[in-house]
Amino acid sequence: MVGVPRSTGCATCVSRRIKCDEGRPTCQKCEKSGRACPGYTRELQFRHKTVTTVSKRERPQMISFVDTSSSGESSRSNSSNSIEIRRDSAVATTPPEPEIKSLHTPRVEQLQCMAALIDGFAPPSAEPTQGPSMIRDWLSFVYFRIGSTAPLDLAMRSVACMQFGLRRKDSRMINVSRTYYGGALQTLRKALMAPGTVQSDLQSTVMLLTFYELMSNRKEDEWVRHSGGSVEMMRVRGPRAYRDRKSFDYSMYLVCRYYIVMEAFYKRKACFLDDPEWNTLAHDPDSVEGDIRESMFRIHVQIPGLIRNAQRTAVGQYDAFELIQKTVELRTTVKRLYDQWIVALKATGGMPIEIPGEDELFPTVYHFNNLAVHGFMSQHCSTIIQLNSVLIQCGLPGKDELIQECREQAEQLCKYVQFAQGRVLGSILLHFWLITAKRHAEEKYQDWITAKQAAIQR
Repeated sequence: MVGVPRSTGCATCVSRRIKCDEGRPTCQKCEKSGRACPGYTRELQFRHKTVTTVSKRERPQMISFVDTSSSGESSRSNSSNSIEIRRDSAVATTPPEPEIKSLHTPRVEQLQCMAALIDGFAPPSAEPTQGPSMIRDWLSFVYFRIGSTAPLDLAMRSVACMQFGLRRKDSRMINVSRTYYGGALQTLRKALMAPGTVQSDLQSTVMLLTFYELMSNRKEDEWVRHSGGSVEMMRVRGPRAYRDRKSFDYSMYLVCRYYIVMEAFYKRKACFLDDPEWNTLAHDPDSVEGDIRESMFRIHVQIPGLIRNAQRTAVGQYDAFELIQKTVELRTTVKRLYDQWIVALKATGGMPIEIPGEDELFPTVYHFNNLAVHGFMSQHCSTIIQLNSVLIQCGLPGKDELIQECREQAEQLCKYVQFAQGRVLGSILLHFWLITAKRHAEEKYQDWITAKQAAIQR
């Protein structure tokens, strides 16, 4: 039984199970730890379903949350494991209808919550020709596993509540998400130690918790510290677990891989996805457009290693000539593949269009049909900047031309920002792209980029 919070302390101290000094307007514990104190309002109470202190006629509406271990248990609305959130409002009452059984079940409520989460992360594309969203495919697999394991259910709820709370700026909903997050971590630890646990479900749980941490911790590189669990789990499982292109596991690989590469950039290390056995996964023989994307990704995973080797050339630990030759070849291939992809995109009418910008510095910006096209074009700009940076560091002749191209690509990235800001995944990716742009953008854009970075972190 979760129980009714009896402490009169603030919600943060109650959830952390520490004594609150109940200072006004904020407690000292929150101030010392750098947390925003949510105050002392008690509008949500967790009660066991067997609580009978409220009469049926006056009982408020309930939202049932179930900690299930099987889909069979999740379908029983009268389970002793169910937890309900009670809204303390006199108007939230329903008239009794004893002759009609309620159509509401915990299973239905969970699926509705998951469906809303999917649409929030990856809204359906208005252009079917643009193809499916990778994250939408993965979450669709998760949808059919709701009710299979408690960690996955709780992780889903934590992300959904955080998403709704951020969208509506509802601190109470965000506090509820933290409760589910804590429960997900606790049950995940037990599941990781239990024999016979389905690895796919556990990896999806870790991925959802990573997204939660990405959403709740908005500092520039805070997410890197939290992404280690999903990165390490994928590395340990190995490429064989993800070979079936129609499987749940492959959908997780497609979602995780870009964040694995970004983590390698931040930590200044080679990316393990550049290993030959992993690279075989980045190839789609059934799609020309897909194959272009995968070919671009095979180049993308090499760049963290190139940047590390460029640093090693400065101290004589790596052959600069060999690095320059490889980088020039990759840069030529990137431009060729991008031109081919643009031709295919124009044929489907999926090219971005220019619209008025929200900032005076950029009177016109770009609007895209979907986040996938935006991501591909942003990744191209970022890739060119990074490859040019390696060549500049290695002393390739023509430095001024390379610097000018970096500035042009950085300006393009800035014009892509308006479309992605405010979107859950778009904001996460903007952390990385804005850092790349800021390193090479003209001076007049520096303050603008800094302001956008600060806005994302709020």
